[in-house]
Amino acid sequence: MKELQNIEEIFLSPLFKKKTNPQLNIYRYLKLREITKMRDVSLGGINEKNLRKLNMIKPFGFAGISYFKKKAPKN
Repeated sequence: MKELQNIEEIFLSPLFKKKTNPQLNIYRYLKLREITKMRDVSLGGINEKNLRKLNMIKPFGFAGISYFKKKAPKN
C-alpha cells in the first residue's frame, strides 16, 4: 500500500522487545524489508545493548528516544 503511495521511507517498529509492545524481531524485520524497495527506519527498544544487532541488519536509519535521551544536569 505504501509503495503505491510513493512513500520513500517506512518506519518498522518495535524491532526489539519492550515491556508494553510485542517484538517485531530481527527475522520478521528482514522479511518485511526483503519485500519492499523503500528505505527502512528501525524503531523501538533500541539501546546500547542491542546496537551490535542493529549494525548487523544495516537499516537505512534508526531512532530511539531512550538511546538519545540525556540526563538533565544537576543544579
